[in-house]
Amino acid sequence: MKTLSPTSVRYALISCTLYFVLFSTVPPSRAAESAFADSLFQEGDYLNAAHEYKRLLFLHPDTPQSDFIAFRVAASYQNAGKLKNAIRAYQLLIDTYPKSSLVARCQNNIAQCHILLGDSKQGLSSLKQFLEEHTESDLAPRAHFTIGILHIDKMEWIHARQVWNDVSLTYPESPFAEVSNRLAEKVKDAQNLPRRSPTIA
Repeated sequence: MKTLSPTSVRYALISCTLYFVLFSTVPPSRAAESAFADSLFQEGDYLNAAHEYKRLLFLHPDTPQSDFIAFRVAASYQNAGKLKNAIRAYQLLIDTYPKSSLVARCQNNIAQCHILLGDSKQGLSSLKQFLEEHTESDLAPRAHFTIGILHIDKMEWIHARQVWNDVSLTYPESPFAEVSNRLAEKVKDAQNLPRRSPTIA
């Protein structure tokens, strides 16, 4: 079994603490016919929820809320820990509904999944692409903040501090601004800290 890297563990802890408190991971489904699938999702039965949402898309491919249902498929996989399935489902939504308001959220969630899979390089690339394309998104502060976490894992203290300072300056009203300020202060003298042993994957 593959051991999660410190990046994945640290990211998961901070992500759970901040993201689920500050933002809604999954926008509410607006389709009345998805009530049963929604109940499975709310009960934490994510794999069965994913199956039910996919069944709805098959039966009602032209429903006005099909992008929301497709998002729920991906989110169900992500919450179940089936991250590769989630990435594919998010990408399918992006490709199928390129004009959907959920595209930005999908791109951000794809980056999350890569990081949680231990692929910080791809995660960082995805986050940077997200910020280039969605500078005004309400998810931009979180994406920017997460880039700082990835720099910390590589012991790039100065880069991490610069990123977090930028978060507090660019998004002063965001809840991530205060957290970024505190972390930027904590890494001021990090260059002098003893180095940890290399990550074992």
